[in-house]
Amino acid sequence: MPVAGHDPSLQPQASPKERREGRLLSIIARDDREHAHESERVATMVEALGLPLPLDDGGTRAFFGLKKVRDSRPGPRRVFIHTSAHDDFRQWPLESWMQLIRSLLHVEGVEIVLVGGPGDWSAHQPLVAVNPTRVRSVAGEVGLDSLPAQVDEAALFIGNDSGPAHIAATLGVPTLVISCFPERDDPGHPNSPERFGVRSTGGSAVLRPPAQSAAFDTLDREGRRLMMRRVTPHAVEEAAYELTAWGVTQ
Repeated sequence: MPVAGHDPSLQPQASPKERREGRLLSIIARDDREHAHESERVATMVEALGLPLPLDDGGTRAFFGLKKVRDSRPGPRRVFIHTSAHDDFRQWPLESWMQLIRSLLHVEGVEIVLVGGPGDWSAHQPLVAVNPTRVRSVAGEVGLDSLPAQVDEAALFIGNDSGPAHIAATLGVPTLVISCFPERDDPGHPNSPERFGVRSTGGSAVLRPPAQSAAFDTLDREGRRLMMRRVTPHAVEEAAYELTAWGVTQ
């Protein structure tokens, strides 16, 4: 079956995966913009094929077997947190998560739900220990196919730049992502939020390290891990309150 798509050679910083997939393309939709969000490039491809534009929230939710309209009534202040990511340099430090959770628990009624795969359960235990009555881990309890229904219970989703955050955002869940990619670096880079950042109709934000003198591509793995440490728990906490408009009760 032929694969259709845009030509990755037209994009800055095309990844090796994109170059490999480029050899499979039988239909090319040119997109001469220097920089654009990947969802906009996919829309260009779909339009070139004469197909309906990508699904809106309702269509995406129906695809996952959920109600087309997300319940807007105030519900439990349930914060879903995903602490892992495929690359170690995309993982926010454990002590930062711990500090953030302690701060969020100052908000009346907040419950923390830690999501992930079976391998994340043991890593979650120090976070659960912060307050076992209000923090729980469901790591490994559901597969990826059931994750959308689980995440849809969230009043807020906070995670690293990884798949679960993008799933939450497509469902319209307010989503906050912690990125390793510094401000004012190459917007066409595969790690750039300008290109692949979350977009949620429920509200979204990406917290990034401040601009650096050295380009991200010149950093070794330790240098990239250091970028995550430059996103402070206080900054994430403030962004969370801005997305939710929750008041803080000490």
